[in-house]
Amino acid sequence: MYKITGAIPASNYIQLPQTSTQSLGLSGRYVYLMFRPVPAKYFVVHADVATVHGLVVRVSFSNLFKEFKSTSTWLQFPFVCHAASSSISGATGMTSRGMCFVRCVDLLLIFGHMLIVLMITCLDGIAAVLSTSTVVVFNGKCLTFDPI
Repeated sequence: MYKITGAIPASNYIQLPQTSTQSLGLSGRYVYLMFRPVPAKYFVVHADVATVHGLVVRVSFSNLFKEFKSTSTWLQFPFVCHAASSSISGATGMTSRGMCFVRCVDLLLIFGHMLIVLMITCLDGIAAVLSTSTVVVFNGKCLTFDPI
């Protein structure tokens, strides 16, 4: 478990690998990320993925983003959570700042499918992952899964 704290999320983060000149070199098609957003705080998670054409694409998800956006080198996904009706914040699960309270999120990122569908290119590997200080990361796994 990694717990990152700090008043300014942009300057308090965890980046794997430590420098941007290195690469994780992960080749799995799926990444599972288990995390807990800090209540009433914004967060961003970035993953830099390499394509077979040598292009690095940043895939980001955040509760800051209101809608999906894409460029030739960046995919931005809004993180929208729906809390259970029995949660502290009621049936909507939303706070006054528009964010919800959740205990834990298990997020499956299928980078290969994202790149094929949204950018018409193939995944070569996962280069880096960066998370801001307003999220607690429990576990991250890179797996290759072939159901057939």
